[in-house]
Amino acid sequence: KISDGAMSGLTLANGELNLYHIKIIGKYALADSNVSKVIFEDIAELPQGLFEGCTSFTEFTGLEKITAVGDRAFYGCKSLTSIALPVATTIGDEAFYQCSALTSVAATEVTEVGDSAFNGANVVNINFPNLSIIGAEAFANNDEARTVVLGAVTQMGNEVFKNCSEITSVTFGDGTTTVGAYAFYSAKRNSALTTVILPDSVESIGDYAFYNLVAVKSINLSNVTTIGNYSFYNTLSLANVDIANVQTIGDYAFASSAARTVTLTGVRQIGKHAFDGAPLTEVTFGDNLAYIGDYAFADCSAKGFTSVTVPASVTYMGVGVFYNCSYLNSAVVRAG
Repeated sequence: KISDGAMSGLTLANGELNLYHIKIIGKYALADSNVSKVIFEDIAELPQGLFEGCTSFTEFTGLEKITAVGDRAFYGCKSLTSIALPVATTIGDEAFYQCSALTSVAATEVTEVGDSAFNGANVVNINFPNLSIIGAEAFANNDEARTVVLGAVTQMGNEVFKNCSEITSVTFGDGTTTVGAYAFYSAKRNSALTTVILPDSVESIGDYAFYNLVAVKSINLSNVTTIGNYSFYNTLSLANVDIANVQTIGDYAFASSAARTVTLTGVRQIGKHAFDGAPLTEVTFGDNLAYIGDYAFADCSAKGFTSVTVPASVTYMGVGVFYNCSYLNSAVVRAG
């Protein structure tokens, strides 16, 4: 057994450490040491902060039995380039935070990744086909990521892929129910991400989830019931979306998007500026609609958008709902 912090700050002559017969190792046991290579055999879990600040650390032997990686276990290990965790199922908060040289991770059995687990790492292919719980900013600030494969995501924190501007394709596994807020948010127009595959099981899209993704042409929203604020703002290539089952559309959700024909038969509430500036040619409402926010369809000035019928179910209709819709010459508001 090695106790908590027992070898913290240790300086080794050659940087190599053999822990072949050690079964229990404490938190921060090797933190801030100059260790570069470690041999394991019987350890099942890597504890909190084990190698935190070990900037020379590059190599493992014996990770085949590791089932869990603790919080901050490799925090700041800037020389680590790859790691294989064949049976690990959980990776803790900030486990590989700022491991900037880390480009390859093989951990296909992982089901849960904590907050900022890989924040600042540069994993090229983020392949976690069994991942279902993802912490906030788990893969944020990655300049090298190209592809993302996830499992059946049921919990997803905010800003998971924030500042990952080179991702080209994303696949969510069957059973996924949610896409978190700011999931792929881009402060600038992002033309790299072109493919987003969502299964039929997805029910909610968080605020700003796909904000400014100008090259995404299609996305499966067939069973989504809730779309958050600014979710698809400025998606300039997303012309056709199936949102017939959506019940709530947030503020600016499709503003400045390429949406042209929308069927809103299941919608109960449409937020302010929801489709502001979209080139709509046809809008169909259903009898469940109760609320239309201010300027919801303002500046929808495509030539084909000439008529619209608002159902009697609407109890609130904000100001300027169809403001500056240049070709709209027939608007029927049913008595209710």
